[in-house]
Amino acid sequence: MADEKYFNFPIQLLKGFLVDSGKVLSDIANYAVYAHSTSLEYNEELSAFRSAASFYNIKFGKPVHAFDNGKELYEEYSEDSPMVGITLSMYWDFNKDNKSEVQKLHLLGFLALKSILGNKTFCKTDNRMLFSRMDGQVKKLEFWQLSEEMYKYCSTKHKANYWAPKIRAEVYRWEMKSYSVRTHGFYISLKLSIDDLVFEAEKRKLKYKELEQKNEIQNARAKALERLNAKPP
Repeated sequence: MADEKYFNFPIQLLKGFLVDSGKVLSDIANYAVYAHSTSLEYNEELSAFRSAASFYNIKFGKPVHAFDNGKELYEEYSEDSPMVGITLSMYWDFNKDNKSEVQKLHLLGFLALKSILGNKTFCKTDNRMLFSRMDGQVKKLEFWQLSEEMYKYCSTKHKANYWAPKIRAEVYRWEMKSYSVRTHGFYISLKLSIDDLVFEAEKRKLKYKELEQKNEIQNARAKALERLNAKPP
C-alpha cells in the first residue's frame, strides 16, 4: 500500500541475516526508530526515541537498550551508505519463526535489488552485485569474498546461475520486474511494467549493437588505409 510505513536502513545491516535473522531484524528496527527520532523536536533523545517507536506502533521490551543500539548503528554507518526500505507488514511477517532459509533468501534478494535500484526508474545489474548486496556489502565483490552462508549459493557459476533467476522470479510477486535475454546482466524495475522494461532493455541492446558495428567499420577502415600505406584524414 502506498501509505504503508517503512523501516529504512543501510544495506550493511543485512549481514548475517541467514545466520540470525532475529538479531538483524531487531537491529533494523532499532536503527530505523532512532533515525526517525532524530527528526523530532525533543529536548531529550530517549523521549524522542519513545515517540518514534509510537509512530511505528512498536513496543520495545528494553527501550533503553534499543535506543543505545539504534544510536550506535546510526552513528556507525555513513550517510552515503546504500539505503533500503522494508514495509512494516513485510517486516513483521519475517519477524516470525516460520520462515525457511530459502524464503529468507528471497527477502534478501528483494531488498538487495531495491538497494541497487534506489530511486531510478530502472537499471542494469548482475549476479555479483545481487549476491554482494544480499550479503550486506556496499561494493560488488567476488563470490569467494562473501560470507560462508551466502557463498554456498554462488560458490560456482552453475550455482549462481541457478539461484539468481529463481530469486528474481520469486520477488516478482513484490512487483520487482526483471529481464535478462542476452543482456550480459539483467535489468530491474519497480516502476515500469514488464513490457516497458523489456522495451528499454532491447532499445539499449540495439544502440550497443549499432555502436559496436560502427567501431568495427572504423577499425576495418584503419586497417585498410594502413595496408594502402595511407593515413586517415
